[in-house]
Amino acid sequence: MEAALDLLWMISPTLEFPEDDAPEFNWVAAEAVLTHLSQQHPDKSKRGKVLLWAAEGRNSARLAGAGSHAKYIETPDSEKTEGQVAKTYAIDQPILFLLRQEGSTEKGWRGTPFYWPVTRAQKNTPTAIYAAETID
Repeated sequence: MEAALDLLWMISPTLEFPEDDAPEFNWVAAEAVLTHLSQQHPDKSKRGKVLLWAAEGRNSARLAGAGSHAKYIETPDSEKTEGQVAKTYAIDQPILFLLRQEGSTEKGWRGTPFYWPVTRAQKNTPTAIYAAETID
């Protein structure tokens, strides 16, 4: 678990979210979600573990295609690839995908590679409610 969180925090300064482009990403919440999910294994001796899967060679455009409801691509992962890996392996433990985006200027990026961190909950995740804010 510690290694997964270390990787998440190493990636955090490499991703920019300008205010006019996208809502601010909450890295503390991402850590909390990954930590929570890792503690849900039914076998107590296997709690606190996260599966890790890394991939390279992503070369998608930054902007979404014409006709999309979004300005930017919203999902660097796909159901055909990461979705199938998650269905196969993330049964009782969450999986953290590290997806290397090549980041070329021709595709609208800043001209440097970076990693997308994508967390997928395990299949057997107990129902829970998460709230970033509460009302007193």
